[in-house]
Amino acid sequence: MARLLIAVDGDDGHRREYIALFQEMAATGGVTYETRALRFSDVFASGALFSPMLEEHTAKFLIVAIFRALLGRRSCALMFRPGEAVRSSAPRHLVKKMLLKVAKALPTVTVATIMPFELDPAFAGIADGWIYDPQLWDLAPDEDAHGSDLARTVREQAAGRAVAVALGGQSRDKGFDFLADVWAARPGVRDRWLFVAAGKVASGSREKADRFADQQGLLVDRFVTDAELRDLYREATVVWGCYSPDYDQASGIFGRAVQTGRPIVVREGAYVERLAEILEHPMLAIPWNDTEAAAAALASPPAAVDKPATKVATMRERSIATLSHALGLPLAGSAS
Repeated sequence: MARLLIAVDGDDGHRREYIALFQEMAATGGVTYETRALRFSDVFASGALFSPMLEEHTAKFLIVAIFRALLGRRSCALMFRPGEAVRSSAPRHLVKKMLLKVAKALPTVTVATIMPFELDPAFAGIADGWIYDPQLWDLAPDEDAHGSDLARTVREQAAGRAVAVALGGQSRDKGFDFLADVWAARPGVRDRWLFVAAGKVASGSREKADRFADQQGLLVDRFVTDAELRDLYREATVVWGCYSPDYDQASGIFGRAVQTGRPIVVREGAYVERLAEILEHPMLAIPWNDTEAAAAALASPPAAVDKPATKVATMRERSIATLSHALGLPLAGSAS
């Protein structure tokens, strides 16, 4: 019987839903799976080994995978932050790059980025292939229409204005401080827009969060449920994904904006700007911390995508087929 070990070191917050995606793919494909933390003894574990996020345990996974390769056993991991391995000279990133190059030479080890190589050809030097970020294709069709109390609150407070939503943890790196500065500095934006920040506020952003709320921005400083997140995407005119230069990586917020057809606000020069161009997804690209440019861009937001499902299905099929081939298992939706 086909077996799969899914190695994860935690399932807090919305990560539980991310892990469940791969569990469902295995189960629907008829694969027996186990989900638990990675151990060095997994060198000897039967079946295939899969890490949904390499950066949880980079060195440990790659060492285990290299030794498993000597026994002819398959291992596969998804790499979220390839940029640090190709650009950074920090010692830990140099170690990551070295181990990735060793693993790349082994036929039964597959490391796949969740960013297309077209974004940065240097990724091909450290990874075997790529898939689309699962958060670009993981949502099941959902017919529920704007049913949560939070969605009703957004509609009431917007009062006919456009809506920009910032979702997930609210911090400087995730662009919240910039969002709050735009809200504070540009009264004309407040006249035409409602800004919504939904997710726990980091301690370093507390002062700006208080000012944002005092100026009638809608602040939801708590864990936001999956149902509420879906409603917020549907209420959005644009989704805020303008993250710090220190956070230049794949973005689940961007992925969900693509799946729901909502335009995205991104930082000029970010990986997600180039990815939006590749996917031909509507966006506003603005310079980091430039409130004037942000206000100007928001004066003419692009329209939402009418029917994103076809593009999403294509990304799903390619990604599942790539993973199925790497693991040698008939995952759901693969050509196996």
